[in-house]
Amino acid sequence: IYLDTAPKLLRSLRLGLDARDATAVHRAAHSLKSSSANLGALELAALCKELETMGRTQALDQAGPILAKLEIDYTTVQRLLQDELQANSKA
Repeated sequence: IYLDTAPKLLRSLRLGLDARDATAVHRAAHSLKSSSANLGALELAALCKELETMGRTQALDQAGPILAKLEIDYTTVQRLLQDELQANSKA
């Protein structure tokens, strides 16, 4: 489920930031934070928390670099999850 929903939330974050829509950033970051934390991707969840706070406080000026780091970290999490799913399917 995470691998299906996370890319949509990342896209919502990017679109929200591009549009300077703090509410959209807050919502998407909150959802991605929760699902990432539940999965154990705590660094990713921490970045989401920063974006969530920025969205809630309408302070998006420094959000771009955080989102860029989040996107890179997500790629790592995605790869690890896909590797784990492949390993489990072979077992």
